[in-house]
Amino acid sequence: RVIRSEAQWRAAWTEIGQNAPAAPDFRTQFAVAVFLGQRSTGGYQVRWIEPESSGTATIVRYQEIKPQGMAIQVLTQPYAIKVFQLEKADIRVEAAD
Repeated sequence: RVIRSEAQWRAAWTEIGQNAPAAPDFRTQFAVAVFLGQRSTGGYQVRWIEPESSGTATIVRYQEIKPQGMAIQVLTQPYAIKVFQLEKADIRVEAAD
């Protein structure tokens, strides 16, 4: 999810049940929130890949990192939110292989 406003920023943090930290300056920055959904164990993570420019778009990629070895057996809902510098108006978010 691309976050371009303070209202969207607050809504994303509310969705995960936390108080929102200070919002970035959305004139020069944007944020991306990745929600991996429900998983049956702990140990899942989001790894960010450096954004790339492609034509008129900024492409933000991420990888889902799966647990290695033993992991706690509990339902989790992994997520990550990261702020990036705004370079191009069109922003695409893609899962990387």
